[in-house]
Amino acid sequence: MKTTLLKKTILLAVFCLSSAMGEDLIFTRGMFNGRGWINLDPVGKTLIVTGLVDGMIIGEAKYISDLVPGSMTVTETVGVLDQFYAQPANRPVPIGCALRWVTSVARGDTPAQLERTAALLRKDASEPSK
Repeated sequence: MKTTLLKKTILLAVFCLSSAMGEDLIFTRGMFNGRGWINLDPVGKTLIVTGLVDGMIIGEAKYISDLVPGSMTVTETVGVLDQFYAQPANRPVPIGCALRWVTSVARGDTPAQLERTAALLRKDASEPSK
């Protein structure tokens, strides 16, 4: 229990520090995006992914299997997110949304399918809040 609380406290600190770096650049519609991701160290990235997964579990997300591939470890998920955000065009995509791309990779989608998914995520990230 103490470890979980520590993780969540550190995650909160990462978000707070990130917002000090330039809220309009590292957030898309209030969600942490790839511009912030690329500046995190491996521990920060692991905490973000772990926090997202924990949040979905606690929130009893109906479609958690669509967003978090059970076949991948947190370290593998971080690596795939690093791949996704290596392309500057993908950086406005919020991390929680980019997990859809991670799931597509885990599922074995073709490069064409992955690019379609990335294009949809970029399009969604570019639209104003609803």
